[in-house]
Amino acid sequence: MAKIGQTRAFVQALAGCANRRVRGDRVQASERARRHSVASTQWWARMLVAAVMMVGVVAVAPAVSTAQVCDPAYGCDPEEPPPPPPVTCTLNLTTASAGQVITASVAGAPAAAGVQITVDGSARASGTADGNGNATIGFTLPTGGTPGSHAVFAVGSTFSASCGTVTDAAVQSVQETQQPTTSGTRVGNAGGGSLARTGMEIGLLLAIAVVLILVGQRFLAAARRRRRRRARARNTPTSLADRLSEGASS
Repeated sequence: MAKIGQTRAFVQALAGCANRRVRGDRVQASERARRHSVASTQWWARMLVAAVMMVGVVAVAPAVSTAQVCDPAYGCDPEEPPPPPPVTCTLNLTTASAGQVITASVAGAPAAAGVQITVDGSARASGTADGNGNATIGFTLPTGGTPGSHAVFAVGSTFSASCGTVTDAAVQSVQETQQPTTSGTRVGNAGGGSLARTGMEIGLLLAIAVVLILVGQRFLAAARRRRRRRARARNTPTSLADRLSEGASS
């Protein structure tokens, strides 16, 4: 009986040690989880601040790049004059017979500029714009030309504007008048605004991509840590302590 009592006391002491070790491991695991939660919260806060800063830099960069830089000694450079309005040309007829006079009305040309009316690339008439850039020029379709639609342009030394098309009356079909084209300067300015907007969009997409990559790496690291914790939990002596306690009680 004495040996049985000693054995039972030894088993109980051993089970108590195992239980204390398990409780200590659980306390340490709880402390590690708390520290991990604090670190994760701080990491997310840093990522949010970085994303806000990147978006702010992308939004402010175009405004800074287009700001005018002034020299302290000589002052600011004079601003560029606005682009001239586009030259336009319209026709009073869209269907005409060979030899019939057609009137082309030109607007927006440089003052006193020479204007030439061409039909399918061949000059048919010419005139001079007034002080307001307007000109009214009459011309005719070539006799014996190719039946169908003929492209008409108003051409100057610094511009070329479409007047539309004129259909030979023998064909009896009217085509829609083409829209006037704009000058190269106006198109260039529109392209600059489009490039600025495209640059902002690319910058925003890059910022979002960087944040998503960092978040994905964070999730992968968290998944690995969870797998390691589960593996360590399976190797703890909890089951041994339970077996020892059950043996002591029996």
